[in-house]
Amino acid sequence: MNKHTPLLLCYDIRDPKRLQRVHNCVKKVGLALQYSVFYLEMSNADVTQLLNRLSNIIDDSRDDIRLYAISRFEDIALLGASLLADGVQVFTHGQPILKKSP
Repeated sequence: MNKHTPLLLCYDIRDPKRLQRVHNCVKKVGLALQYSVFYLEMSNADVTQLLNRLSNIIDDSRDDIRLYAISRFEDIALLGASLLADGVQVFTHGQPILKKSP
């Protein structure tokens, strides 16, 4: 069984068409926390595949994609506007990891 690592993927894409393509690619495998910030849980092999797909979309000289491994997601709190609807909880391995209170 592959170990899945919790990750944050953030991007800044300069062209609207590339931005839409990146967004569509990432939303298939991650949870949108903000418009250009996603939470993912992936194996190293899956990360490599995703980064390869994204590298075929972006312009390396103008766009920026960053992937951060995070060790604990349980302590993150959401304040203000969020893409998550009120009362939504996100679970991994049967444990809540993200909650937005109404």
